[in-house]
Amino acid sequence: MNSAHNDAVKKATPHGIVLASNLIMLLLVTLIATALFKNALNQSQMSNHYQLQLLSQNMSHLVTAQAKSYIESLLEDNVDLTVPEIGFYPEHSALYLTDINWQDNGAVVSASSLTAGKGQYVVIYLGKTTKLSEPFIGAEHHLFKLLLHTETAKGGEYQSQKLLTFLVN
Repeated sequence: MNSAHNDAVKKATPHGIVLASNLIMLLLVTLIATALFKNALNQSQMSNHYQLQLLSQNMSHLVTAQAKSYIESLLEDNVDLTVPEIGFYPEHSALYLTDINWQDNGAVVSASSLTAGKGQYVVIYLGKTTKLSEPFIGAEHHLFKLLLHTETAKGGEYQSQKLLTFLVN
């Protein structure tokens, strides 16, 4: 009787070890899979953020083109560049990129025909200057500071500022 009991214990012990080792392996596989999933999710979020930022930067090129067209129309129409308008400020306007309330449509010009989001700009006239670089060395130019703000429909945001020159007619 005692030997039958010992035989049953000996037979049960290998099954218990196999079960315990299988549970440990399952736990390790689960931990590895969870870590891989978190890594993939993090990379996906970073990629999405980068794509939104690129889209917003690409939109800024469209807004820049519209702003250049706006400035050219001001110059062609011989507008008095010392009088402020919506989104246009004359020289000596102490206006910086951080000062602008981009939600105030009375202070900025909204770009048109942007399907992926919205773009706005402000133009600051800095006066006339003599260009010291090719191809118009010594020629008088109007100098403008362009402040841009673009925002994609999904939340990517981009702000920049550029200096633009236009030949004085």
